[in-house]
Amino acid sequence: MRALAFAVLLMGCATAQSVPPPARVAGCWADRTQFSSSTMRWRAAADGALRGELREAPSNGEPTNRAFVLRAQGEAWEVCDAAPDGACWAVAQEANGSLEGGRAFIDRYRDRLHFSIVDNAGRNLVRFVGESAPCS
Repeated sequence: MRALAFAVLLMGCATAQSVPPPARVAGCWADRTQFSSSTMRWRAAADGALRGELREAPSNGEPTNRAFVLRAQGEAWEVCDAAPDGACWAVAQEANGSLEGGRAFIDRYRDRLHFSIVDNAGRNLVRFVGESAPCS
């Protein structure tokens, strides 16, 4: 419940941040509980974009890996699932804006990162919530 309240709070703040998305996510992030461990690393790619690598390791199952790409589109930003058939979403930058076609929310509050996507069906898909961590 606490995580849900935090997520709602961050989504409300998502659009008020003046820091561009790459500065919000760059670096390494981690979320570790007794049930799972998740890490997310955002690093510069050769084409000037940022590549985000998400690794989720449940305590009772096989780890999964997923990648995202964050890149400029004119004066806006988009984040894409790096899978061959992956979708792309506009990154929320201000309080107004349509959710048509989906929208990505990338929020940083102090040393916490919240990354979620509202998909085409209007579902809020939380991809990662965690704290700043050393890159190893």
